[in-house]
Amino acid sequence: MPRSTPSLPALLAGLALGALLTGCVTPPLNERPSADEQLDQLLETQDAPAPELARDLRSLSLQQPEHVPTLIADAALSIETGRPDRAVSLLDMALKAEPDNVDAVQLSVQVAARSGDLAGAHRRVEAALRTRPDAPGLHEAHAALLFVEERYPEALEALDRADALAGETSWRSHYHRGLIAEDLGELEDAERHYRLCQDLEPSFEPAGRRLRWIQAQSTLKDG
Repeated sequence: MPRSTPSLPALLAGLALGALLTGCVTPPLNERPSADEQLDQLLETQDAPAPELARDLRSLSLQQPEHVPTLIADAALSIETGRPDRAVSLLDMALKAEPDNVDAVQLSVQVAARSGDLAGAHRRVEAALRTRPDAPGLHEAHAALLFVEERYPEALEALDRADALAGETSWRSHYHRGLIAEDLGELEDAERHYRLCQDLEPSFEPAGRRLRWIQAQSTLKDG
């Protein structure tokens, strides 16, 4: 299969709902759970059918319209379930409250890029970088946009900044580097990055698909 038309690479698509919060804290008896606790408890049910989780998240975001993590979780699931307009509305609310929230910016960039609004996506991530230049995730989001525009040297520079700030090369960075190498015809380098991505995040299937595609092409060539 040919490589799909470039879309925002999976560092944004891979944002897990459960990663938005840390472990659940059980509140004392007769004390109303905090907004964080309510969301954390709900996300423990993320294996439930998507419609049920989406319904519960919608309800919680209506109850907690100023709680940014809830808005982001609802937006993330709205993207997954094909409701980009709802995601945009939720993310606008989140970013109004916290303009440099990394998760909200990443998701906002994802929605904007998928809709073709690359200029809007750039404005969001560059504005956030002015106040949060130390956030690796924002540099990864910037790299994703630069990749879509085939600005490969700049994308690699953005990934270098992200890795330097994180103190390591993330699986997302390896995946992006693999995509860039593949587009440039450097298939051995692409395969190396995809394997490193899989080693770090075995459940991330897109890297596996790219590896199988490269290997299939190599087999055909040798044959």
